[in-house]
Amino acid sequence: FFLFTIFAFIILNNIHITRVGTLDLLKIIEVF
Repeated sequence: FFLFTIFAFIILNNIHITRVGTLDLLKIIEVF
């Protein structure tokens, strides 16, 4: 699960999403 969060974080960085990206990461962390 930890590697998945890193993978998702890298994808969000590539898309250059700042606010929405952080919110999505928080939702992913809440799921796990």
